[in-house]
Amino acid sequence: MKTNTAKRIIKVLRTGSSLPLVVENKGGIKYFVKLNRGMSNPYAGITEYTASGIGNELGLPVTKPEIMLIDKTADMSLIDQEVRDMVKKSFGYNLAFPYLENITDWKFKEKNSHDPVFNDLFIFDLILLNIDRTKSNSNILLSENKLISFDYEISMLVLGIVQRKDFHLSDLVLKQLKQNPFYYEPIKEDSVRSFQEKMKNIDIRKIISELPVEWLSQNKLDALKLSDDLYSSFKSELYFEILERLPAIKEESNEERKKRLLNNKIKFEKTSGLNLGKR
Repeated sequence: MKTNTAKRIIKVLRTGSSLPLVVENKGGIKYFVKLNRGMSNPYAGITEYTASGIGNELGLPVTKPEIMLIDKTADMSLIDQEVRDMVKKSFGYNLAFPYLENITDWKFKEKNSHDPVFNDLFIFDLILLNIDRTKSNSNILLSENKLISFDYEISMLVLGIVQRKDFHLSDLVLKQLKQNPFYYEPIKEDSVRSFQEKMKNIDIRKIISELPVEWLSQNKLDALKLSDDLYSSFKSELYFEILERLPAIKEESNEERKKRLLNNKIKFEKTSGLNLGKR
């Protein structure tokens, strides 16, 4: 497992329902780091590392994930006490991505979202059962006019495998996939099957082997079984049943969305002990 070690915490980015950090490693390179205690669930590091690693290997505009070790040697003089406490709770291995300067949010525009790359991103979301992408929260960034897709910690496929549950046809997953800004009817069956073929060539075992042993052991997961279960899931015929059902699914209302986001924020504040401010 390749690991970076944090030299200093430069700043916290108070965005969304988590507190990502900008961290400099001992080689002077900056990273965007998601603290373990700031993620949405105990399996989120495994989920996002795995999903991002697969997306990167497929050639999608997904940044390759890395691992950042943060311990008591890290300089935390630039952050306030509240955040320091959060960092201390997250000592150990954390999810990291290379830091990019001058990034901006990609704004959803109907005419721009029919590009083939977005069709691929939707099929990737479909296969991963990624429910964290909407028109108002596209999870797409622009860096030097290049697209970057991020935030795969709520991939219900990976989450389902580690929790030994199947979320393919759950109401929540169907509702959220329907709201995906890159979903258009009809999604051709051939394009999904072609994507499934591509995924057969991904070395899932290698990606899983890069996860910290501690992440797997604390969740009682076997790396080989996790890899094999992912391979099997990618071939599922349930994806085509999802596509058959989506046209009839009612989208989440604005009020339902606001309530869900508020609940996520409250849950994060309870688990982290931090106050994200006005709700």
